Amino acid sequence: MWRLYPWLLGLILAPLLFGSVTTEGQVVVGILLGGSLLLCAGQSGGWSRPLIKPLWLWMAGALLLLPLLPLPMAWMNWLDPSRSELARSFPVEPGFLPSWIPLSVSPAKTMQRLWELGLVLACFSLARRATHYAPAPRLLALGIASAVCLLAASDIWYRLDGQRSVLGLWEITWGKGAGTFANRNHFANWVCVGILFSAGWVMRGLSPLFSPRSGGKAAAPSAPHDTLFLLVVLPLGLITAVASGSRGGLLALLAGLAVWLLLLKKRTRSRTRWGAIGLVAVLALALVLGAGGLVIDRLVEAKREWPQFSKIDIWRQSLALFSRFVLFGTGWGTFATAFDHYKSSGGDSTVLHAENDYLQLLVETGLFGALVLGRLLGRVVRAAIQFAWREALAEPELVFGAVAGLAAFALQAVFEFVFQITATALLAAALLGFVIGSRDQAHRPAVIPLPSGRRLLLNHLAAMVLLVAAVLQGAAWFHWQKSKTEKASAAKAQHIERSLQLWPWAVNRQISLTRTHVQILAAQPPGEQLTLAKDFRQRLNRTLAWDPYNWELRLERAWFDLAFSTNSALAQAEALEVVKLNPRQPEIPLRFAAYFAERNPDRALDFLRWVDLASPASIRRTLLLAWRISGDSAALWSVVPNTPSGLRILGDLAFERELFPLAVQAYQRLPQYADRVPLAEKFMRAKRPDLALALLPEVPATYDEKRLKAKAHWQMGHLMEAIRSAQSAWQSSGFVKPTMAGNTALSDLESIRREWEKAPNNAARAASLAERICREPPLGRDLALLRQLSERFPNELRLRWLVFQTEFALGHLEAAAQIAVELAEHAGSP
Repeated sequence: MWRLYPWLLGLILAPLLFGSVTTEGQVVVGILLGGSLLLCAGQSGGWSRPLIKPLWLWMAGALLLLPLLPLPMAWMNWLDPSRSELARSFPVEPGFLPSWIPLSVSPAKTMQRLWELGLVLACFSLARRATHYAPAPRLLALGIASAVCLLAASDIWYRLDGQRSVLGLWEITWGKGAGTFANRNHFANWVCVGILFSAGWVMRGLSPLFSPRSGGKAAAPSAPHDTLFLLVVLPLGLITAVASGSRGGLLALLAGLAVWLLLLKKRTRSRTRWGAIGLVAVLALALVLGAGGLVIDRLVEAKREWPQFSKIDIWRQSLALFSRFVLFGTGWGTFATAFDHYKSSGGDSTVLHAENDYLQLLVETGLFGALVLGRLLGRVVRAAIQFAWREALAEPELVFGAVAGLAAFALQAVFEFVFQITATALLAAALLGFVIGSRDQAHRPAVIPLPSGRRLLLNHLAAMVLLVAAVLQGAAWFHWQKSKTEKASAAKAQHIERSLQLWPWAVNRQISLTRTHVQILAAQPPGEQLTLAKDFRQRLNRTLAWDPYNWELRLERAWFDLAFSTNSALAQAEALEVVKLNPRQPEIPLRFAAYFAERNPDRALDFLRWVDLASPASIRRTLLLAWRISGDSAALWSVVPNTPSGLRILGDLAFERELFPLAVQAYQRLPQYADRVPLAEKFMRAKRPDLALALLPEVPATYDEKRLKAKAHWQMGHLMEAIRSAQSAWQSSGFVKPTMAGNTALSDLESIRREWEKAPNNAARAASLAERICREPPLGRDLALLRQLSERFPNELRLRWLVFQTEFALGHLEAAAQIAVELAEHAGSP
């Protein structure tokens, strides 16, 4: 049993070390799993109950390796037309078509994914092997419970301490992780699946099952402190899992509980046990309801968390992607690469997974993968269910818990990408291996034969491959981390190059290497730059061959060639390739357009026509660049989308540049989309009152409509119409009453005038003087004095209205109309 201790330790450490899919976790767990495989190599494979026919095993091997096998382009044209089309559209070196290409759109990502799948298969094999030893079930239950305890403790500590990092190694900038996981859904999945399994050992200690147990005999008693430990840890884990607010985790937990109850209903008839189960179910439900507000909040947040995509939209686009690669898929681990190129929306948002493991497997492996995986998994799952449903079990409580945990994992995989996270996938593999191993043990012969020589060789080879791969990845990671601490560019470049040599499918490290080499080249004499740049570019192309449709890496090469290549046409072609490779990313063509704005205006405008104009920010930046490049309104029309948002942004930009005819052209296309009043305001600012009048209703209903109509009539010289519209606006705004209700002046005009001259800044005396002036006939009023009083006190609308009345009475329609429009403008002000 001691040979399996590294495996068990790796299973416990997995969620703690790489809940966020960190390289360090893969290295540590890979070494631990490889060590157990090596220690057990001399005993594994001597006998196992037949489960899958050799033909299907060979097909599974082909499914794993086929995406990496280079095939002639002529074959690919009819095997996978979309793959050959990609190769023709985006060759590694523009103008040179490859004659052989693999099915995978990214061999580097496929290799990385195969490494992760190797860890999962090793964990399954070791868990199956562990059932040969009597202490293994207890240790597995307690080990998983220990991991749940550590995860719950880390989550509580992070909540109290406020840190959002994974063991200080992986910074969670978005602050939505839980425990050591960067994603709360994966945290909830690991904890819930672990709880469902370890709960079996609690039942074994408190109320063991008899009828499904082998021979109906009692189980060997378990230590009381084991049960006590689990009774403390599992509720704590349940609380933190529900408190994470994961909707998928809650559904998975409920599904697992339902499977638990279904198996108990089938395999036991004890009423006492059912009462205890009911009590536990009520307590669990109380915990869930107690934190239910968090789940409800998550449902409300769902739309805000996905501003560019909904899960339904991701699934729809994933199905469209599958329709392009029907037979063999895009290759293991390549979903994000293919999705970025073929997505129909989302702008600069990147979707790394399909948010549905079954759909992602369909996209990455095609119908061939669906057939093989469906057959393999269907056979294994069917055997596990049949074993738990009707056969005699050595440890029925743990088998039921494992099946319930697998059901929870399988359900959450419909809504999340739990199988893509190595920590959660390892736990599911361990539980499935435990069930299949228990099935093997139920039918094993009295004497188990030793493995054959060929099987021994295979065991040692698998263990060594896993160990060597883990060590190489660890060494590559060491050099990568070392490069981040180096200040000298040359030393930094050496560490990154060494890292890529040891682990060549970590191609994104080449981006940092490229930028470092740019610094190195910039410091070299001009005569040496081109020679050194040519040599580095060849190495860059070799790395790009591992991941030919990595738009970020191609973007670095394009900028590198624009800086150091003597072939300007090639550099521009590479830049355009990057734009076409990720057509929904607006930043790429915008930055190239800005680069070419002064160097090649025509080429800059070509790049602008590739900008994805789905967001207002992208539209505005595109129009600003187009104006900067050409200064011609025709260039703006050539890039603006014919949408309400695009036309409105064009009109606003034209106003900023005082291009009023262009603004009018843009706004004239908007009446059916825009509110009439703001649009009429814009026409007035553009000095087109005729268009504003045409837009406003014949009988205006609101204050703003009447005000705008008065202003438009005045600008067009329709003086009486302007006055009538302004008066109508006064009425609707409540302006008339406080303005027209003045006090009647009883004193004679001269005395009031002398009183005002003593205090010319007294508004009350000025108002009395104006009132007294207006008691005279219009021809006898001192209009100049009235105007003086109104100008001295511009905020006294009553004074301005008296001037209007006098001007109107004297037949000064132009002056009266101007004052009426001004009063209408001020009438609506607070």
